[in-house]
Amino acid sequence: MNTLYSNTNEHLPFLNPLTNQLDPLQNPLQNLSKPQLVQSQISDSLAIALDFIESKLQEFAQAPNAYEKLNFVFDIKNASAVNTRLADWQNKVFTDRPDILFLSDAELQGAFGAYSAERNTIYLSETLTQQDPLTGLAKVLLEEYGHTLDQQFNSGGDTPGDEGELLSQIVLGTAISDQELARLRGEDDRGTLNLDGVDVAVEFDNTIGTAVNVGTLSGNRTYSGSVGSTDLNDYYRFTLGSASNFSLNLSGLSADADVELLNSSGVAIASSLNSGSSSESISSHLTAGNYYVRVYPYNSTTTSYNLSLTASADAGNSLTLARNIGTLSGTRTFNDFVGSTDTNDYYRFTLGSASNFSLNLSGLSADADVELLNSSGVAIASSALSGTTSESINSHLAAGNYYVRVYPYGSANTSYNLNLTASADAGNSLTLARNIGTLSGTRTFNDFVGSTDTNDYYRFTLGSASNFSLNLSNLSADADVVLLNSSGATIQSSALAGTASENISRQLTAGNYYIRVYPYSGNTNYTLALSATAIPTIVDGAGNTLATARNIGNLSSSRSFQDFVGSIDTNDYYRFALTQSSNFSLALNGLSADADVQLLNSTGGVIVSSAASGSSAESINRQLTAGTYYVRVYPYSGNTNYNLTLAATAVSQPDGAGNTLATARNIGTLSSSQSFQDFVGTIDTNDYYRFNLTQTSNFNLLLNGLSADADVQLLNSTGGLIQGSYGEYSLSESITRTLNAGTYYIRVYPYTSSTNYNLTLSATAVTSTDGAGNTLATARNIGTLTGSRTFQDFVGSSDTNDYYRFNVTQNSNFNLALSGLSADADVQLLNSSGQTIASSVASGLGSELITRTLGVGTYYVRVYPFSTGNTNYQLVLTASAASSDFSPTYGYGLVNAAAAVARAIGQTTPFANVADLGGNNWGNDLVNSPEVWARGYTGQGVVVAVIDSGVDINHSDLRNNIWRNTGEIAGNGIDDDRNGYIDDVNGWNFGQNQNNNNVLPGTTSRGQTHGTHVAGTIAASNNGVGITGVAHQSRIMAIRMGDVNDQGRFTNAGSLAAAIRYAVDNGANVINMSLGWTDSTELRDALAYAASRNVITVSAAGNSSLASPGTPAYYATQYGLSVGAIDINRNIADFSNRAGTNNAIQHIVAPGVQIYSTIPGNSYGFSSGTSMAAPHVAGVVALMLSANRNLTHAQVRSILTDSSVRLF
Repeated sequence: MNTLYSNTNEHLPFLNPLTNQLDPLQNPLQNLSKPQLVQSQISDSLAIALDFIESKLQEFAQAPNAYEKLNFVFDIKNASAVNTRLADWQNKVFTDRPDILFLSDAELQGAFGAYSAERNTIYLSETLTQQDPLTGLAKVLLEEYGHTLDQQFNSGGDTPGDEGELLSQIVLGTAISDQELARLRGEDDRGTLNLDGVDVAVEFDNTIGTAVNVGTLSGNRTYSGSVGSTDLNDYYRFTLGSASNFSLNLSGLSADADVELLNSSGVAIASSLNSGSSSESISSHLTAGNYYVRVYPYNSTTTSYNLSLTASADAGNSLTLARNIGTLSGTRTFNDFVGSTDTNDYYRFTLGSASNFSLNLSGLSADADVELLNSSGVAIASSALSGTTSESINSHLAAGNYYVRVYPYGSANTSYNLNLTASADAGNSLTLARNIGTLSGTRTFNDFVGSTDTNDYYRFTLGSASNFSLNLSNLSADADVVLLNSSGATIQSSALAGTASENISRQLTAGNYYIRVYPYSGNTNYTLALSATAIPTIVDGAGNTLATARNIGNLSSSRSFQDFVGSIDTNDYYRFALTQSSNFSLALNGLSADADVQLLNSTGGVIVSSAASGSSAESINRQLTAGTYYVRVYPYSGNTNYNLTLAATAVSQPDGAGNTLATARNIGTLSSSQSFQDFVGTIDTNDYYRFNLTQTSNFNLLLNGLSADADVQLLNSTGGLIQGSYGEYSLSESITRTLNAGTYYIRVYPYTSSTNYNLTLSATAVTSTDGAGNTLATARNIGTLTGSRTFQDFVGSSDTNDYYRFNVTQNSNFNLALSGLSADADVQLLNSSGQTIASSVASGLGSELITRTLGVGTYYVRVYPFSTGNTNYQLVLTASAASSDFSPTYGYGLVNAAAAVARAIGQTTPFANVADLGGNNWGNDLVNSPEVWARGYTGQGVVVAVIDSGVDINHSDLRNNIWRNTGEIAGNGIDDDRNGYIDDVNGWNFGQNQNNNNVLPGTTSRGQTHGTHVAGTIAASNNGVGITGVAHQSRIMAIRMGDVNDQGRFTNAGSLAAAIRYAVDNGANVINMSLGWTDSTELRDALAYAASRNVITVSAAGNSSLASPGTPAYYATQYGLSVGAIDINRNIADFSNRAGTNNAIQHIVAPGVQIYSTIPGNSYGFSSGTSMAAPHVAGVVALMLSANRNLTHAQVRSILTDSSVRLF
């Protein structure tokens, strides 16, 4: 219905009082029913709106540039009319007289207002009276009044665009963007209303008739605008020339607004009604035709918006008609439909270079699948998951043309979203590296490496010190990654096996870096994630050198410090002083990565260190004398903050025993048990006790109550060593001995740390016996000797000879051991006529040994004192059936290189003799090495591991023959070859679990020269200088078991089993072990492991004059070889352990007395021991393997024992 409003309000001079001319009975307002507008409601709203408009126009007219503003809005052709109107407005006079008519929304076609010049009437929507009159009604009324003014100012013309809305916005002071102004100037707001069957031309407020004409939509178009209580609808019209995939996005909202998609008749076919300021979106497959988009506010709230409209033509249905995307670079997205009426969608794309291609098909409402085709249309990859699950394809593609086919499964119908992505390969060299630029935050890249693309390089820059992390994932084959510095040198790598993800975390300084991704085996796509986070400036409170160490001053209680160490701060030093002897303690904790700590003396020498693994806390406890000390904190790997606590407490320890022989505590005559309590440590390194015996006595000593390792020695009257006890750790020490009358000393001393102790000494007088005769005629007759017999007796000034008589009824291996001496005594083996066959005359109180093969007959043993000493003794005699090839003394005899290497190549006779070298090379002559060299076998290609005290790898006679781990990069802190050991370029130090295995010149310990001496015997160069090694072209793998003191004891030994396995796993062919070791299951398993891989272990038999070898040589019954020592005359060395009676042991002998070889610092020296004999045999094994690398463990053992020279 139409409703005409009469001007009955005193505030309505602005409108023509047309209704005053009507008969009141004809005024429709008097006949309104309840569903119709109530006159008072309309009157009140309109009165408020008009009063507001009058005030705004008056305010506007009073501005000095009012005319210019109107000229901006209207195409002014009647300046006089403009000036008249501005004068009226300034006086609040409104005499132009248009009528107002309220219509329903349907009659106004969705618009809020319209103006008919023909009827000089403003038409308003009934809806406006239900809103705030100062916003909605006033704004629309002012806009339509603007159309009235256009008729006056433009002399009956029509200013282009929507001049009414532009006037409304300027008068109301609304800011107008360039884009909004362009919209208003380009808007066609003309339309037609049908009123009572008559078409009336009007200018509309916003309707589809005034919609912004987008034109034909192809690709993407973007618009900005605003809607709210004063602008309730924005319409956009677009045309599709063909069936297309249409999408719409409404964003940038500050309040709730919604959107509709309308067909050509203005009927909504889709909408998006999200709440709040959430973005709205519509996606639809549309046929060719005209469409509208309506943007409108929810609940009249005002908001600006950004509207994006996109249309893309359907994909073709065949290869020929495929939608041509062109060159694919980056990501392209397509929306389309497949189903019963459109069974195939084809897309064609081109790759200009080898690229990583990925495809994702999503947004499915039914099952659809996808294929990747080559240029001929042949499928090269597909994805056909069931249901509405998204489909994906990832592939590394060469340059060329390709197709994608999307198709429904069965009779399904579905719209879809198709994402196609191609990214160029990363460069294949540093020069061509993909430049990421400055890395901040996380960046992710997808690419491929394999047989056709062996390296991918990425370059990035850090603007400041940062925590850097890298993750290489989604691997289908083994690939690895390396972090490089700006010069391309490796900083760190990750090389896990299989398809495990690779990771690197590192703190890096500002600068340029590279990433290298490469295949280990196979071909694989990958995802590379790089991340960098700037590190806040870290206060470095501790100095980085001794000279700049943080000076704590005198340390007399507990002090704590917090600081940081890592890749950019590799050392923190602290300096402190002690004014008196103190118990010092250190705790390093609060670690997030592995860091270690050292206590240093005043010159920077290491006193003690703590190097626990991982982020475990470190600690040091030590008794220190007065002086200056340093603490060094340093990272093992990673970066970490730390808490360091240092404490010192002054100590006063008892010292009841003297510190020298001269000041020894004098116990007097020892005839029973006496106990003492005292202390030894770093500030009291020796406690001496003096006692006397008035007669031969059984002496016992017990040292216990230890909290750290301490040892004890029994000394004679001049301080000479009689016997010692050297148990490990805090185990008790003990000595039991028969001593003659005289003066003796006890020395108690610390092995490493400080400890209190209990010392108990006792002596019991003994009565000598004489069970053996004093002449051959009165010899004690044992009878036939089979097996072992033991006797205890006495010799001395009152009993100068003890004789024993025995028979053997078959050729026998005979062993004699004389022990338990308190004075020097010797022993002889005599034939039936009393002539000496063999004797043992070792000096001092050491055991005497005789080992011999005896024929059938009668024999005598004579035991006698060396001088005037008196001693009890224990005599053990053993006889067992003899083998013609094996001797309990020499085993299978002297190693013979000439025969062994000949047999290794299938020759039954030894190589021909050559001239001896003579001089200090007599050991080579004795084992016939030169005969082998003459045939061209010098150990070439063979690696001999020397598990020992370390090797001077820079010695001029060794440096060309040192093994190098070529799979490891020196100094980069990375386990490059993935063998479990970092930077093991020249082997490993198992004592300190690190790579510093090199023994430097100037070492202060005689024991520390040991490994270098052994290495020279094996592989010293044949250069005419010093000595020539048995296998002088073999290579030495230096494996260090720890430090060795002057007594030949390891002070920080590692795991021998681990060292053996390291040698085997890293390519050693021979392992030399010139050492003795504690037996263990792990050691036996390691020896078996070496044998199973045909690695030959050569072990020194030991230097204790025992009847059989020690460990590990003892296991030569199954694994490797045992080696005893002989002198230049081929006689068994007094100190050498013998072969024993078990002929299963593969025991041979070699030169081991006064052997000349290399020592640290380009020097040479003499040394004796089975340690010197073993490397002669290891060298011979290297010669064998250089002649025949296919020899097995069993063959090497058999050849060596069969070809040895029998010395019995």
